[in-house]
Amino acid sequence: MKAAVVYPYWPRYREAIAALLCQQTSPDPEYVLISGPEGRDGIRTIDPRRSGIPVEQGGLRWRFVKNFWAGRFFLWQAGVAGLGLTKEFDAIIYLGQFNILSTIVGAFIARLAGKRVLMWTHGFTRERNSPKEFARGCFYRLAHGFLLYGDRARAIMRQKGFDPKGLHVVYNSLDYEAQKLIRSSVSEDELFRLRRALFPNPHHHVLSFIGRLTPQKKLDMLIRAGKKLHDGGFPVNILIVGDGGERGRLEKLSDECSMREFTRFFGECHDEKEIGRCLMMSAMCVSPGEVGLTAMHALAYGTPVITHDDPSRQMPECEAIREGVTGCFFRYGSVDDLAGKIRNWLTVNGACVRAAGENCISVIEDRYHPAAQIRVINAAVRGEEASGCSGGRTAARERKP
Repeated sequence: MKAAVVYPYWPRYREAIAALLCQQTSPDPEYVLISGPEGRDGIRTIDPRRSGIPVEQGGLRWRFVKNFWAGRFFLWQAGVAGLGLTKEFDAIIYLGQFNILSTIVGAFIARLAGKRVLMWTHGFTRERNSPKEFARGCFYRLAHGFLLYGDRARAIMRQKGFDPKGLHVVYNSLDYEAQKLIRSSVSEDELFRLRRALFPNPHHHVLSFIGRLTPQKKLDMLIRAGKKLHDGGFPVNILIVGDGGERGRLEKLSDECSMREFTRFFGECHDEKEIGRCLMMSAMCVSPGEVGLTAMHALAYGTPVITHDDPSRQMPECEAIREGVTGCFFRYGSVDDLAGKIRNWLTVNGACVRAAGENCISVIEDRYHPAAQIRVINAAVRGEEASGCSGGRTAARERKP
């Protein structure tokens, strides 16, 4: 079989899964990536020069199309609508966003032409009905099956009448092979030297965040929770890795809360080893708003994650957080509860850091890595029935910290 994977652009964080897709050999399907060459809204993309390198030498089987944006929302990709009419592809995987008009037309044509149509998408993540959700449902009906980011989406789509046999949960991932090498190469002495370089008191627990500094991340809650912990006689250091429009406001808030001495704004960082060191030296990764790939990053380095408990306002990656095992949840919007949960975790689990770290890594190795995703994608393209629990091992081994 031969399948096209159509995206507006290929973000950098998907480089590992894109490479594995292109390295597939018979009898597995052969994949061709199709997208525009450039990203949008500051999102870094895979280097388009990899399209000119043979797959056998680390390149990508990648073809470019022209993206035409109408304002900031609607997109038409030249040539995508006609893919269903070519004899080259047996299946087409579209990014399942119904603002991409060429996908709507293309999926309809591909269905008529007898192609297998899949959508790689969040699916429905909220249990509600609205005109927008109705339109989204009509759009999704164009597909034979779905590659979903989480189990919650699968459950909601089943409730809405979608055939469970086509609901494949593919989860999400980063470059886990690279992360494993970094994890094994960094020493405890190296991590302590980094803490000492960043903070006046390196013996305090470090609470970290990594990601874009946007309002959705609610990082003001992290600084306010840190202040409450200090006032309660439980001092912590805060490390914020990333940049964005919220940085100035957060720096001002750390001054107002007398937390500037204990808060470091590391800035934007794309050096994976540096990111790994920052996360490995942290006692917890704290994402007060939606957590997203921040959870994947932290757990891969053995660092527990805390985020809020409202699934309707969360990203699917929050499903990797298991209460009391790989992190915990605080009551949505409550700085007091956030501070209390942080203190409780660090107090109860402070002497069992190794067990907590092993649990975090085990969850990633169970299903949140590219090799596990490839198995699910291959099954979906071949038209196999979706399993109830997609991924690597059937269950992650958990050790109570």
